[in-house]
Amino acid sequence: MPLGKCVALAVLLLGFACETTADVLFPSCRSGTDEAETITDYLPVNKVQPRYPHSALAKNIQGYARVRFTVTAEGKTADFEIAGSWPPGVFDDAAIRAVKQFTYEPRRVDGVAVATPGVTNLITFLIDGNVKASQARDIEEVRQDVANEHYEKALATIANLMKGRDVSDPTD
Repeated sequence: MPLGKCVALAVLLLGFACETTADVLFPSCRSGTDEAETITDYLPVNKVQPRYPHSALAKNIQGYARVRFTVTAEGKTADFEIAGSWPPGVFDDAAIRAVKQFTYEPRRVDGVAVATPGVTNLITFLIDGNVKASQARDIEEVRQDVANEHYEKALATIANLMKGRDVSDPTD
């Protein structure tokens, strides 16, 4: 095909794309003065430490609860659900009570605050007196994994910590 016909075909296709919903693929073709959306993500302002349940503390029980919730347009939390916990049910109420007190700078789209559903927070319950030096390293690793949203890795490390295993020991 001659070069002139290829260019004409490309222009024709580009023109067709601008007249259809394909302007998503060709944003430079959009008509009018639409500007790109400005989006800022939600940011934590205040995270409250949970209270360790007395019954779990008395029995030397350690564990975690992962809470899923919505950050509202006002920066509060709502719609709480447990997305996983170990041992099941032991730390759920304490974790939800803490998350209910969290506050955030809400997500904004073009300067307007909007709700963000599906936010998760992993809350660990560890008794300090039971932590060995090797476990302290693992706990710090869990904190880093959670901060980087590597939840599955963090949960595996926590499960091993709960079993009393040194996860940094390759012989386990």
